[in-house]
Amino acid sequence: MKIGILTHYLKNPNYGGNLQAYALVEFLRSSGFDCEQICYDMFFKREQELSRTAYFLKRMSCVPGYALSLFKSRVLFRGKTSFVSQKMAQRLRSIYDFNQNTIKHGADFYSYGDIGRANDVYDAFITGSDQVWHPHNFCPAYLLTFAKGDKKKISYAASIAKSDLSKEEIDCIVSSISDYTAVSVREEDSAALLRKHCPKEISCVVDPVFLLSDRQWDSISRPYSVDKPYVLTYFLGENSKSRALARDFAKKNGFKLVSFPYLNGAYRKCDWNFGDEQLFNVGPAELLTLIKNAACVFTDSFHATAFSIIYGNSFFVFPREQKDKIDMSNRIYSILDICRCSQLYCDSEEKQDLAYLNSVFDCIFADKQDLERRTAYSKDFLMAALK
Repeated sequence: MKIGILTHYLKNPNYGGNLQAYALVEFLRSSGFDCEQICYDMFFKREQELSRTAYFLKRMSCVPGYALSLFKSRVLFRGKTSFVSQKMAQRLRSIYDFNQNTIKHGADFYSYGDIGRANDVYDAFITGSDQVWHPHNFCPAYLLTFAKGDKKKISYAASIAKSDLSKEEIDCIVSSISDYTAVSVREEDSAALLRKHCPKEISCVVDPVFLLSDRQWDSISRPYSVDKPYVLTYFLGENSKSRALARDFAKKNGFKLVSFPYLNGAYRKCDWNFGDEQLFNVGPAELLTLIKNAACVFTDSFHATAFSIIYGNSFFVFPREQKDKIDMSNRIYSILDICRCSQLYCDSEEKQDLAYLNSVFDCIFADKQDLERRTAYSKDFLMAALK
């Protein structure tokens, strides 16, 4: 049986997206299955149908890709565009190298109009993980609507990333998954939401990155050295207060401040000159090393949180401020609750205080017992679905 996995893989500029894409393929291949990521571009057909200007505007209203974010930066921040775009181009090359050379993927390229050709290549399809079912990033292919009736269809840790959906959104998902062999989502509130409307069994499983051990992740990590103990910041949003706290925490404790500025390709004023060392020419493999060796991680990212847990690091998580106002905190609440370390989610004025951070630093760590049980269950779910 040959398995095709459909997630946000092709040309994905996101570190976490690439690492979760690698994890699911690697786990299944190490379990004896023939599987690979499907190279699918959900925007390709739209690009052909729209004029160049209309296409850029359409992309801006959807999920901003890396190149599109650079385009927006050039329009809005002309004074710093040259420096920022050059640095972000270095990052893109490092991520693309991992995307193409580390993650097992198919040779064929599929677009919105011809994804049905994949039925001739694969015997089974898995959709997930990551936010493949988020209504703001909707694409029927991620619901496997193209798969023929004789093909096995499975969702693994598909994320809706919202605690509520409209009736139309729920109906769309429920009708699409009615013929799935097995259905699983990543967040408990997503499972509870679908169970109200869907007669099928809905399982809740862990993100693919937890399917691999820290030693397995070490096997693909690449070295990156920092000349003194450091605090690593990995912020996707625009929360200036969390950055200020990271700066003060590092100074108070004598740590170097290492940052990933302009993540997801967008220029942000709060990242300008933020950090003693700013990282650009770094791919997902180096990120693993940087998280593992950090004295503490400050982040608003689910996957940076996940790898801090995997490596047993000290870390703090902050609410993500972003212009689209889409709340994605449910997945972080979920994993911190599972690991009994919700005190590390700094979502209140009391917790967003240097004294509080110092009081719990090196005192509260993730409890992995429940996570390990859920990981074992998640592996059993996949094996049973593919049996």
